[in-house]
Amino acid sequence: MHEAHDAFLEAANELSLAVDRIGRVVDSSAELSEDVSAAGQQVGSVAEEVTNSVEEIDASAREVSEGVEALAHQTTSVTGTLGDLSASIEEVTASTDEIQNRTEEATVIAADGADEVEEALTRIRAATETSGQVAAEIDKLESQMHDVEEIVEIIADVADQTGLLALNANIEAARAGEAGDGFAVVANEVKSLAADSQESTGEISEIIDTLQKQTDEVVDGIREANADVRVGVEAVEQTVDVFEKIQERIDSTNDGVTEIHRAVEQQAESTQKVSGNVDDLSARAEQMSASLEQIAAGLDEQTAAMDDVATVTIDLSDASETIYELVDSFKLDDDESADIDAVDVNTDSVTVQTDAIED
Repeated sequence: MHEAHDAFLEAANELSLAVDRIGRVVDSSAELSEDVSAAGQQVGSVAEEVTNSVEEIDASAREVSEGVEALAHQTTSVTGTLGDLSASIEEVTASTDEIQNRTEEATVIAADGADEVEEALTRIRAATETSGQVAAEIDKLESQMHDVEEIVEIIADVADQTGLLALNANIEAARAGEAGDGFAVVANEVKSLAADSQESTGEISEIIDTLQKQTDEVVDGIREANADVRVGVEAVEQTVDVFEKIQERIDSTNDGVTEIHRAVEQQAESTQKVSGNVDDLSARAEQMSASLEQIAAGLDEQTAAMDDVATVTIDLSDASETIYELVDSFKLDDDESADIDAVDVNTDSVTVQTDAIED
């Protein structure tokens, strides 16, 4: 009897404890189910937002990737253009080098031409001065020939007078008869000498006239030559001026070509730098494109993972609702709670009665 009572009492206590534990578990499970459901909904909402954000980021990344690819194509095109430009610059550099060499040669030729013209001008001036001196000497000679002509005229006059005197002497000798024969011979000799002198002075006059005409022609020729030389000197001086202007223009052209050459060299250096930068930019664009592709792939994976998370949260929410329903089925209504309380009371009563019987 006592053992049965103890067993019954122990079973009643265990039943009461189990009921209490079940109540607590049910309450905790209900709260947990509600928390899980709320968390699942929140996670689902966050997952949806994250998915949307990831999709937007993925779209932006793809747009950026497309832009980077376009930039890479453009940089490739620019690289080709820069290559063509570099080749053109090299051609221009070669052309400017050739032009510079030609202008330097033209400078030397112009300088040599100017020197030769200057030397010719010096010689012409010297020849002009010499011809002037010759003309002056001829003028002096002409003056002296005029003096000689005057002397010849005087000699001719003397010869004429001598001839007259010889004629008079012959007349006087004829009057003197035989005594004047010797004097007549002398008079004839004098007359003959006067005739010869007259003839010689005539020849001398003709020679002087010829010389005067020739000297006049020479003087006129020298004067005309001097006039032509002066014109030539002026022309040569103008040629010298032209050579000087040509020299100045060649120097200016050479300076311009030098500046162009320097500018082309600087442009070539800048083009090489730009080409290097474009190549670097193209390489970076390719790296960025590859990185963006990796990011896009990672975002696709994240999107899939968030889809899985959303699915899991939905399953978790469904499971929490199922748990809640199952746990809710374990809850005791008022009658069942009253029965358990009655069992407790009866258990206490039985315990008291048992104690009384034992006493």
